[in-house]
Amino acid sequence: MDDPLRPKTVPLSAETILWFEFLLDPELLTSHLNKLHPNPPAIELIEKFLTIFPDNPVEPCPTPQEGEKEPTVRSIEDILGRKQVALKILTLKVASHLKWNLDVIETLSLQKQIQLLDDLCTITSGTLVSLPLTSDEVKIGPQGSRGAFEFALLIYHRWTLRVYKIFKEVLLKNKAIFGLNPATAADPISLRDEMFATAMDPIPQDSINYLLGICQNPEAIAVLTYDSLMPLNATAEYTNQNFRFIKFISKCEIKTQIHFDLCKFFLYINSNALARQHAIDCRDNLRTLRAEYGARGETAADFLLCNVPEQELEGCLLACGVSDVKHGLLQRMNEETVHRRYANILEILERDNLEMEIPFVHRKILELDIEEALKVNQPHVTKDIECSILALNTIRCLVDEENCHQTTDFMQKCNYSGDFLKFLLDATTKTLKGCSGKSRERIAQYFRTLLMKMDIFPEVRALNLLAEDELAAIEKLKGGGDFQFPQIATQTDWKVCETNQHRLEVGHLKRQLITGSPTEIRKICRRLATAKEYDDVRRRPRELWEINPSWSIPIPLQSVLKSLQRGFLKDFAYITLGKAKEMTNRKDYPTAIAMLNNLKTETQRPDIASTPAVAKISKLIGWEILLVQITQCLNDWPRKHPDSVAIGTKCKQSIMSLQNGDAAIPRTEILEYSIAMLLNLSEWQSLILPDKRSPILELSSALATAAMDIEKGKPSRVCREAWDLVLPMYSTSGNKRNISRDSPTLAVNNFSSFFNKLREPFIVSIILSLLAKIINIIKDDTNVEISCDYMFLWPPTISNSSSYNMRAVSETLSHLLDQNLKYYPQNISWIKLKADLDYLNGNNEAAIKGYVNALISGTEYCTLHLQKPLIDDSMVRRMIKCSTNLGCHMQATVLCQFLDEIDYSLAFKCISEKSATFTDAIDTYYSCIWDVTILEFIINLHAKKNEHTRKLQVISYMSQLELNANNNEEIKREAANNRKMKFLRALAKQYMLQEM
Repeated sequence: MDDPLRPKTVPLSAETILWFEFLLDPELLTSHLNKLHPNPPAIELIEKFLTIFPDNPVEPCPTPQEGEKEPTVRSIEDILGRKQVALKILTLKVASHLKWNLDVIETLSLQKQIQLLDDLCTITSGTLVSLPLTSDEVKIGPQGSRGAFEFALLIYHRWTLRVYKIFKEVLLKNKAIFGLNPATAADPISLRDEMFATAMDPIPQDSINYLLGICQNPEAIAVLTYDSLMPLNATAEYTNQNFRFIKFISKCEIKTQIHFDLCKFFLYINSNALARQHAIDCRDNLRTLRAEYGARGETAADFLLCNVPEQELEGCLLACGVSDVKHGLLQRMNEETVHRRYANILEILERDNLEMEIPFVHRKILELDIEEALKVNQPHVTKDIECSILALNTIRCLVDEENCHQTTDFMQKCNYSGDFLKFLLDATTKTLKGCSGKSRERIAQYFRTLLMKMDIFPEVRALNLLAEDELAAIEKLKGGGDFQFPQIATQTDWKVCETNQHRLEVGHLKRQLITGSPTEIRKICRRLATAKEYDDVRRRPRELWEINPSWSIPIPLQSVLKSLQRGFLKDFAYITLGKAKEMTNRKDYPTAIAMLNNLKTETQRPDIASTPAVAKISKLIGWEILLVQITQCLNDWPRKHPDSVAIGTKCKQSIMSLQNGDAAIPRTEILEYSIAMLLNLSEWQSLILPDKRSPILELSSALATAAMDIEKGKPSRVCREAWDLVLPMYSTSGNKRNISRDSPTLAVNNFSSFFNKLREPFIVSIILSLLAKIINIIKDDTNVEISCDYMFLWPPTISNSSSYNMRAVSETLSHLLDQNLKYYPQNISWIKLKADLDYLNGNNEAAIKGYVNALISGTEYCTLHLQKPLIDDSMVRRMIKCSTNLGCHMQATVLCQFLDEIDYSLAFKCISEKSATFTDAIDTYYSCIWDVTILEFIINLHAKKNEHTRKLQVISYMSQLELNANNNEEIKREAANNRKMKFLRALAKQYMLQEM
């Protein structure tokens, strides 16, 4: 009795045909191949036929010696056997059915390809042929045909070019395997492939020459067809192929195919000039060939031999720079920028406002390039082009819903001037013709805001963008009511008593002192020098500088000015210094410098210049001018100041003045600014002095030494000097070092004030690494450790680390990061450091916002793929932790895929969280998941909860072609990268645009 549990064999389908049936009935092969979907397909038949009877090497017939008789010519059947010849003929018939398409044949293994070509040359020549072919001519046997063998040579030489790259790779691979494991070298496939590749090395020049000779030969080429190959039957002892059924093809068709193969080969070996010529010839011959077949009512599917994919040919033409296909908007924009000097750039941007094909980051770069070109006065760039591009970019930013960053508002940049309104209206009119309803509403909202700032109601009404009643309501809201002033407020014919006329004139002059220009101040002070008798005699005589409380000057200058006698110079100096400081606070630096230069010129008059007090004042005024210039440089950073070299020289002079002990040394604030400016200008050598007379100078000298060591590539060493100066500031033990010249110590406030003046990224990174190192040592937790550049500069431990205030260090580091990110907002290292600091302090939302900002900046606004060192496992796990703490468990699940090795346990835990703890929708990010295992888990979860609609939604995402497990690695990687970018844009909208 049969065992019921024993597995039974599965019966074959009635339509399934076994390989030996084709051998018994050759006519069955014709009917099988003519099916719509034959099973097995043609290429599998070839592989099966070649596998059953492998190509065994046969001893060649011995060459007769002198005096011996010529040996009898043996047939192929006698040499190989009738069954093997029959299978070879069936194999060639299937290949002819495929029209000798090498793209399909190359899907076979290398050994099978060589064996197939062996069979083709053997059957067509009527003699046994072994590849690779040598230069000796192959003799044609009685069963062969010269024309058919010429066709076999054509296929062989074409295949040699196409498979050259594969053979080179196989050869290198087999050599590496042979060196590591000799046992694997016995593989017959590897040995034969290596032998063939060695014979082809270095370049198959014989094949190239043969194919070029075919193109130049005027004779027609014969193609071996399906009917010209006669199968071997049971009654016939020998087979003679019916070569009368071979077809001759036009010269144009064979040229098209040969030029295409040569073009691809020359592109591979970097012979671009030859590849370009063959690409052009292939394109021209292909057009002629289509015309020939079209005249007979046939299409490209009827080609006998030619197989040139249009997209692949277009790719070759594009690689050679001779493509005539209309390119995309981004490529056209780049061509206009590089080659045509912005000739048609406005037309491209107007079209892109409707199609939104160009990533906005490229349009922003174009905008910045135009601004720079205008600054250097390039002749092909005008102000109108800049205004038009700015206006078009503003409209593009409005209509693009997926835009994750903002651009500069055109009208805001033009200070809402009506002269530039025409550019915005023109860009809006052209965009409204083809934009969607949502885009139209976004543009309308922009003009509603603009109407509240500008009186442009007729222009907006002409756009037909807003309804008439809405325009009337905005106009009424903006206009308000007319306020009627009383008559006395508008009266102008007031009469003043003559006795008070002089007092009014003095008051008028004093008011002019407050609002006057630098050239007017000197004249007014001269006139007021004799007007002080009009002050009230019962009071102390009032000084001129007392009329404005905002006029204040530093104490060192006050002490020097008080030593002067009362008079014009004292009043003029005090007022000028006070107004210069006021202008500096208003960031009107040119006016402040002009005032100080006028005052310095006044102190250099020959009649008073020799006075010691006046000479000292003149020197101090020069230091004040330097302070204003440095302040202007720092405010305009990172734009380079035109006089930065001269300013650096003056900064060195101020430090040397302190070292030399001059009578008029700069005050402490100017010294700090000078030291900071030298660090910003990378003048580090000038700060390394033997006599360091201030704590700031000692600290800057230590930083300059560290910077020079890193720049020169010296072996890293611990920088103790800066460490010992900064670390005691944060001690809470109460035994801080005393402030003295021998042991200088910085206060925290002085520290922050000095480093707020630093702008050079290299120096700032060194300071940030110092503070980060202190925090890591005090915290002593690797899970929240922060990292940045140059951490190796500092000691690894701190004695009694619990006696230091980590909160103060953290606040200082956070302040410095916020300050410097204003000047370098794209510094990824600083952005990640700020995010790490927020993560350490438990600010989850700020931390993940910082990480997303770093990823957005590092990928150039999601136009580049994520890769190390921009993102690593440590950063991803912190983002997962932040998302989990914020309740965004689905975001955490998607982020689990970003790890080098997906943490499935963590991903499943995030998905399985209770729905009450979710603050993001569980089905929002299904389109961002590319891992099939996670999708299967979600399907199972929805099935358990009877959520049928959501389960079908996940199944639809999982069934997408790019997520097929059988895809190659490139397709899988591209699918993952696309979903990463989509998810990153979603995070950017949530965390970075929530305040806008």
